[in-house]
Amino acid sequence: MENQVFDATTLRLQLRELTGRRDLIDADGFSTGIDFYIDCALRWLDQQLPTDSRLGRWVYQASSGEYKLPVPRCRAVKGVWMYDETGECRGELIKRSISWLRSKYTEDWANLSTGQPLYYTPNVDNLAPTQWNTSSFGSSYSDTSDLNFGTDPDAFRRRNLLVLPPTDGTYTFNVVGAFFTNSITDQPLSFWTVMYPDAVILATQMKMEEMCYRNSEGAKGFLAALAPILSGIDYDAVEEEMAAIHRVDRVREDLRSS
Repeated sequence: MENQVFDATTLRLQLRELTGRRDLIDADGFSTGIDFYIDCALRWLDQQLPTDSRLGRWVYQASSGEYKLPVPRCRAVKGVWMYDETGECRGELIKRSISWLRSKYTEDWANLSTGQPLYYTPNVDNLAPTQWNTSSFGSSYSDTSDLNFGTDPDAFRRRNLLVLPPTDGTYTFNVVGAFFTNSITDQPLSFWTVMYPDAVILATQMKMEEMCYRNSEGAKGFLAALAPILSGIDYDAVEEEMAAIHRVDRVREDLRSS
């Protein structure tokens, strides 16, 4: 029998009963403050897992001339694949450092000739904090066309990849990587709430102990309760990786005996 699915409302009501914090969760399961601690817990849980253990795919269609791929809430990029507009040609982009790409493509990215993208790298397009309020640079400046200007807070949440050369047509990109879970406010269901609601509840209480009550001993108790859950997930990931290694070993043995 499957476990009960803990959506956001069910999760909050469970926390209401366990913590007694009726000031943070109302009787109908709506947040009056608890979502902050749940989101802290989800982010903490994400960071406890190796980035290889739970991968996702961010799919993005780029139009001609694009060279920046937005990849929101991405923890780590593992690979980038691309389809051309016919859908018949799939290729993996080669990862290069931004220094290498700057040396190979010396013009401003916006002025480069288009083509089929070959390379990718995590882009650096945020201004330094002292220039955050800058809205633009004058025409005498160079190499500024891809910068993020203004005080949009999404500039800190957003991550993007640089793909070069810029696209010469419509391409579909698949970015394989590890991603942070969405806010419980925006997405009531997630991997953690469906598969490990106990981990979310324990981690939320741990964060409350740390931030609300400044109780380090209480936080340690919740951390100890979380350890076997996280270890079990980690063991599963190791077993899956070992299965791939065993398959490679068998192929090698077959080749030696042939």
